[in-house]
Amino acid sequence: MSVSDCIRAYTDLSSKVFVEVKHRLSIRGIVQGRFDSEALEREVEKQLLQLGLETDELLKTTAGSSACKV
Repeated sequence: MSVSDCIRAYTDLSSKVFVEVKHRLSIRGIVQGRFDSEALEREVEKQLLQLGLETDELLKTTAGSSACKV
């Protein structure tokens, strides 16, 4: 992916994952997260599929060097 493609993908992902939380504590006193982990998983899987990769594709491998040098 190019840098502009990554920025576009992050902008799309962030608008769906990082939602405004009105109260950090639930009624039961449990601290709520600042992002929706299920939405994050869905959006990452969507990006992988758009790139022609499997949803369980390893994002980083230990063998060999990666193509990205940024």
